Amino acid sequence: MSFSVADRVILVTGGGTGIGAWATEAFVKGGAKVYITGRRESKLTDVVGKMDQIAPGKTIPFPCDLGKEEDIDKLTEFIKSKEERLDVLVNNAGPFYVDTVDEAHDPTKGMDQKCPFPLAFSPADAWKEQFAVTTWAPYTLTLKLIPLLAAAAKLGDGRGSVIQISSIAAKFWNPYWSIPAYQASKAGQEHTSNILASKLYTFGIRVNTVSPGSYDTDANPSFHEAAMSHPSNNERIPLGRSGGADDIIGPILFFASGASKYVTGQRLDVDGGVMLVANGTNKIAPYAQDMESTLKA
Repeated sequence: MSFSVADRVILVTGGGTGIGAWATEAFVKGGAKVYITGRRESKLTDVVGKMDQIAPGKTIPFPCDLGKEEDIDKLTEFIKSKEERLDVLVNNAGPFYVDTVDEAHDPTKGMDQKCPFPLAFSPADAWKEQFAVTTWAPYTLTLKLIPLLAAAAKLGDGRGSVIQISSIAAKFWNPYWSIPAYQASKAGQEHTSNILASKLYTFGIRVNTVSPGSYDTDANPSFHEAAMSHPSNNERIPLGRSGGADDIIGPILFFASGASKYVTGQRLDVDGGVMLVANGTNKIAPYAQDMESTLKA
């Protein structure tokens, strides 16, 4: 059994920031060749610059918008022109849409009763973009890369691995959070992961899901009071803190390596225990302390 990713060819979408950038660094340090994508070329350039100090020429950027089929086609053709196989595909890219909660978007406007939780209308275009990049794109990109993934799978040792980076939001319905488009799209991504796993095992391709909880990233910055990674929420996370790079790269390396060669169709929450308390108890909420006091009264 080996956790090594040496000499593996890997594609990481959303590789310019956050978990995608952390995974890229772990892969490069492990001896892999890594292609990274993202909409912001400057972010990709920054990551490549850092990775070249570790292993020159091992990180190749390809700017694209995965919400557009023509960009997915350009990406797959680029990879196919460079490689005969793809050992690992990490589907990590995805926007993070938050509802605008104000009077203009309030569905209870004019009613005597007001909802004590954030509730808002949101534009169709926001949901379309969220689902296009988070749910449709990983499914479509995986399908278009089947020939390269299957070629890798024939070599054995866990190659031909698809890793879906989802979120605990897929199973998270705590009423205090106003991210329904994100939550629904992640649930869709996880369901398509199982669909892919159930079909692609015939090629030897494995599909597994890593679902992070709270991590200090661009989308969840610890300095922002409304972010889950804000220190004020640490006491609400069973293990007492948000996660960091070292917490998430281990599971990703597991699914990318031969150590997981007998694993497919699985989901792993890497959340410090958040899902033990997130739903029903309302502990993961801005006013958790007040609610607990009320319930005890």
